[in-house]
Amino acid sequence: MCVEGADARSAFERESPHWLPVLLWCPADEARTRAGRGLPGPPVRDWTRRWERSSKGLLAAARHFTLTLRTDRLDAVAAARVIHSAARG
Repeated sequence: MCVEGADARSAFERESPHWLPVLLWCPADEARTRAGRGLPGPPVRDWTRRWERSSKGLLAAARHFTLTLRTDRLDAVAAARVIHSAARG
């Protein structure tokens, strides 16, 4: 799931205790670069406010995630390997 806030995570936990909660996070500069890759979206000012608000909430709730990975430091394959390894236990 992809969410802007940590509250959605608790909804999944109510449905099943067998989720592996992983927070994939990157700094605003990297997120802004990724968002600007030809995808339509909100104006930069609105995007920045939304990113700051959701990032603050997600990072404050990081202890509720099994893993927190910085996607500016790991490529998709490396992140997938870490998640797969955690899921296997």
